Amino acid sequence: MAGGKSKTFKNSILLLEFNNVPIADIGDPAGILGSSVPGNYYIRLFNTDLVNAASLGTEASYAGYVAGGIAIPRTAGGFTVTNEVVTNAGQFQFAKCVSGSETLRYFGIFKDNNTNVESERLYWGQLPTDYIVSTDKLPTIPAGYLIINEN
Repeated sequence: MAGGKSKTFKNSILLLEFNNVPIADIGDPAGILGSSVPGNYYIRLFNTDLVNAASLGTEASYAGYVAGGIAIPRTAGGFTVTNEVVTNAGQFQFAKCVSGSETLRYFGIFKDNNTNVESERLYWGQLPTDYIVSTDKLPTIPAGYLIINEN
């Protein structure tokens, strides 16, 4: 028989990771503390699959896209955590496409915006629908569109 985490603990882990909220009473009353400065996660868009642990996929490359993605604060203003699910609290807006066309299908959440290795990728997922980028489009991820589960 396999075990697992409680629902409360799963939610607490996500709150620590995405909102910098401490988990009390683990080890001592202060528990597992958040960072003194919350910092950012970096959301990147991809056009090929990220599901293989050995593959990072192919990051968006439309003319105008800034490699490394956009910075999102590890706070309630950046991410909403409810019932073991993380969603983007607000709209995430990427750089406007100045030429060309590309179909984006996946997202990745990374620790930084300049390292493209698996150990810096924290989460990945498929966008609910494909996003077709073309000249003059401003890729935008609406609030609540990204969904991350703690398994």
